[in-house]
Order: sequence, then structure tokens, then C-alpha cells
Amino acid sequence: MHRYILRAIFAVIIFILSGCSQSDISHLKGTWEPLSRVYDNFGRMTIGDNSILWESGQKISFRVVKKFNKGILVEVTNKTFPKFHGSEYKFIKLIILKDNTAMKWRQLSLSFYESSKPMDDNYEMWGIYVRTLKEK
Repeated sequence: MHRYILRAIFAVIIFILSGCSQSDISHLKGTWEPLSRVYDNFGRMTIGDNSILWESGQKISFRVVKKFNKGILVEVTNKTFPKFHGSEYKFIKLIILKDNTAMKWRQLSLSFYESSKPMDDNYEMWGIYVRTLKEK
């Protein structure tokens, strides 16, 4: 009997934790406009639950590797990595830089890395995307 109760509790915990990971990136989801010239060629970027699609056609699937206060580090899970300016990147860090609710816009820092050690900010490519906040 105890075994069944423990299994049920474990299943509920897994369900709750899996739901949390989706809601943790809700502030990043949506369509973003490139503000930095380095991203002009890629165009608009749309972030979903576990994918990012650029207007220029690059698409990645990802898994969250690390969560920050206002962002995430993701690992690209595609079998072949899309190319950005001729290079392939396995990790992308997305961090909210500014949240100007009075002016109704938000800035997102997007950094590309070849390795999983981006904390030293030795990024290969970095720039900013922006979007307007929806009226509530």
C-alpha cells in the first residue's frame, strides 16, 4: 500500500515540476524584433515552449540547461545545428535586460556559445532583441 502512495506522490511531484519549467520561460515567449545589427539578417525571432524560429528560416529545438532570474541558458537539441553567420552554436543564453513598462517595451539579450560554459561571457555572437508589451 505504501509503495502505491509513494508512486502517486512521485508522479504528482514530476507533474508539478514539469509544469513549472514551462511557466518559467513565459516572460521570454513571443515574437521579438532585432535591435542589434548583428541580428538584422535573421529578422524577427519567435520563442515557443521549446523552440526558437527566426524569420530567415533558422529553427532550433532546445532544452533548458540553466535558469537565471530573468532568463535561461538553452542547449540546442537539433541533430544538425543551424548556421548563424557561417558558424554553428550549441548553446544560447537569453536574458531580459530592461523591462520598461511605462514605455511598454522589453529588451532581450541573446548570446551564442559553442560550449556549455557561458558564465564567463565569452560569447561568439551577442546582440539585443526588443518587443512591445501588450496592453492588459
